[in-house]
Amino acid sequence: MEVYSGMVDAMDEGIGQVIDHLESTGELDNTFVLFMSDNGAEGVMLEALPVMGTESSMADVINTFYDNSLNNIGSKSSFTWYGPGWASAATAPSRGWKAWPTEGGIRCPCIVRYPGFHNAPGAITHAFTTVMDILPTVLDLAGVQHPGKTFMGREIEAVRGKSWVSHLGSKNLASSAVHDPEEHVHGWELVGLRAIRKGPWKAVWMHPPRGSGKWDLFQVENDPAEAVDMADREPEKLDELIKLWEVYHAETGILNYPYEFNYAKA
Repeated sequence: MEVYSGMVDAMDEGIGQVIDHLESTGELDNTFVLFMSDNGAEGVMLEALPVMGTESSMADVINTFYDNSLNNIGSKSSFTWYGPGWASAATAPSRGWKAWPTEGGIRCPCIVRYPGFHNAPGAITHAFTTVMDILPTVLDLAGVQHPGKTFMGREIEAVRGKSWVSHLGSKNLASSAVHDPEEHVHGWELVGLRAIRKGPWKAVWMHPPRGSGKWDLFQVENDPAEAVDMADREPEKLDELIKLWEVYHAETGILNYPYEFNYAKA
C-alpha cells in the first residue's frame, strides 16, 4: 500500500503538470478534462492463477522473471498488487472488486472539468452512466456527428452510449439524468458472471463461492453494498430483469462460459 500510495502521488503530480501547461497556454478553459479510474480494485490473489497452456502458476512466472524484493517493489522489474484486504477497503461499501459484476467491480470514480457546463466547482452527480457515454459526449462537445452504422465503407456497431452534455449542463443535477431510468437497460458479463440493471434495480448472477448460483435482486440506489437480496420480495421485478438479460445476451453475442472456468472462481 505504501508503494501504491507513492504511485498515486506521482500520478497526481504528473496530472498537475498537464493542467499547469493548459493553464499557462490559455487553453484550460477551452479543454474538456476527464479523469477516470479503471474499474474495480485488484483483489484476486494473482499468484494463485494458472498460466494458460501450462501447468505453471503466476507465482512461478513471477519468481522466474521478476524481482519482488522489498527494495525493488514499484520498479519496472517488479510485479506486485495489494491483495484482497486493501481491495475490499478501496471499494467499500460496495461488494467485490475487479472481475465481479457487483458494484465493487464496476463503479468507477470520474472527475470532469469543463467551464462550459457552468456548474459550481465540486458539484457532484450520482446519475447512472457508463464508459460508453464518453464517446458521444466528446463528439457532442466537438460538434461532430457520429457516422452511424457505417464508416469508410464498412459496417460498424451503433453507439450504445448517450452524451453527458445535457445532464452536466443542467442547473439541477439531482433532478436530471443521463439515461431514462424507466427505459434504459444495461448489462455486464465476464467469464460467466453477469448482471443486468434497469433504473435502481439490478439482478446479479454469480456461481459459488462468489454468489448463490441463482439470480439475486438488489435495489442498488438504497443498497449499494448489494447486501439485501430482494428476489423473494420482488419476484415480478426479478422476472422482468431476467427477460431483459436474455435480450441483452442475444443483442451482444455473449459467449456462454463453462462455470468451472478458473478465473471466475478466483
